[in-house]
Amino acid sequence: MHSLLFTIFPLVRLYGLHSSQLALQVLIIPILLMGLLGLSFFVLALATTRQRQGATILATLWLILFWLHQPIKSMLTGGFAATSADILFLSLALMLAIRMTRYRGEFPVLDKFLTVTGIILVVSSVSIAVSAKLAYKGKLAERELPEIGTVFESHERKPDIYIIVLDGYARSDVLENIYDYNNERFINFLESSGFYVAEQSHANYSQTALSLASFLNFEYLDTLIENTEANDRDKILLYELIQQSSLRQLLEQGGYRYSAPPSGYTFSTTNENNEYRAPSRSVTFNEFEVLLMQGIPQIPGLKSMQANFHRKMVLDSLDALQRVEKRDYPVLHFVHLWSPHPPFVFSQDGSPIEPEGPYFDVSDGSHVVRDKFIDSSEEYVHGYREQLIFLTERIMGSISNILTKSEVPPVIIMMSDHGPGAHLDWDDVDNTDLTERLANFIALYMPGVESHQYYETMTPVNVSRLLLNSYFGTALPPLPDRSYFSAWLTPYDFVELK
Repeated sequence: MHSLLFTIFPLVRLYGLHSSQLALQVLIIPILLMGLLGLSFFVLALATTRQRQGATILATLWLILFWLHQPIKSMLTGGFAATSADILFLSLALMLAIRMTRYRGEFPVLDKFLTVTGIILVVSSVSIAVSAKLAYKGKLAERELPEIGTVFESHERKPDIYIIVLDGYARSDVLENIYDYNNERFINFLESSGFYVAEQSHANYSQTALSLASFLNFEYLDTLIENTEANDRDKILLYELIQQSSLRQLLEQGGYRYSAPPSGYTFSTTNENNEYRAPSRSVTFNEFEVLLMQGIPQIPGLKSMQANFHRKMVLDSLDALQRVEKRDYPVLHFVHLWSPHPPFVFSQDGSPIEPEGPYFDVSDGSHVVRDKFIDSSEEYVHGYREQLIFLTERIMGSISNILTKSEVPPVIIMMSDHGPGAHLDWDDVDNTDLTERLANFIALYMPGVESHQYYETMTPVNVSRLLLNSYFGTALPPLPDRSYFSAWLTPYDFVELK
């Protein structure tokens, strides 16, 4: 029994520490995979000791070494010290096997100690996760959906709607001033294709979950979430708002179906009533799985494998934009591209790049620059620029394809959730370039919308309102365009950008 407990304890503990930011289903695959690992340890231990109780104890001790290896190794510096840690843990595992093989007696005290300890650890970790989940109950405000009008004639084919979120894509002036890149070619392409590009757009929030929750519910978060304190960490509230967004509910009432390729970001990935079908078997890693793999022994090639999967996930999403299929019903295409946001895995010509750092990471700002996944802000600027150039070229091809192949002129909302993070300090707003982080990108292709309804300082919350008012007959008044920064660990402690 204790082998099972020590297999799942680290998973439940890791989840409990981050449960305010993660959905429960992220545990399923890791528990299955770690269960297979624990079973493999037991089978190997049984073959070694030929005694069930001894094999169970040996498997548990191996699991403890497995979970302790990377945390201890990460505390050491230098190649020799790290290699010595590998040798030490392998030697301990071998010594335990030899000791258990030679001793043929029972281990009642040790067996009971491991069982009791395992139960205490698992129960305490589960209680942390459960208490975090219960804490957000009752904090979501009641949402009333606005009435949908009759903009379209009954016989008229409704347009497909594309919402393309380019994670962390910078506004043109930020690219020019900080990233030494002129994005005029892309802007000219969009404008000549009929897009309106907001030259002074800005994000409503500095974090993806906050930004998407607001945009998809066309409200600021203080309206959507009640009774939150400045030090609250409950991002799971945002998961509910994104997964059950008012925008999606309204469009489904209007006859739309939903299609969204997996983004790798748990909050924006769903299989519920999702029309998207991957063209081939694809594997993606969510944030919890990335965190988990940072805490286990770094098997040679693991980081490269994760980078390859992440690269394929981005390419699959881009490929999804190339497939314009004929259907008898309209579709809301929601494509969240985790790019040009780190990790930087593409050069400007699309060739693969191996991410910096000791292991694969998907963080941004000071979480990657200060914590040495990227050597410096200058290195961030270079990697970001390379990846953005590649992404921009692919997006131009996708947009041309959508416009050419769509039978009914589509609606395309292309925007970023926030700007990049070369000068982002998650712990210190005074050490953060707020303009860089909050100057996002917005480009709109909305056939039939009058030019006077656009303005250069638009924010996402009013883009979704414009969409509903223009195509679904709602009467939502525009909201003041505001931008808020908040630290990573206190997402609701907002600092407004004036």
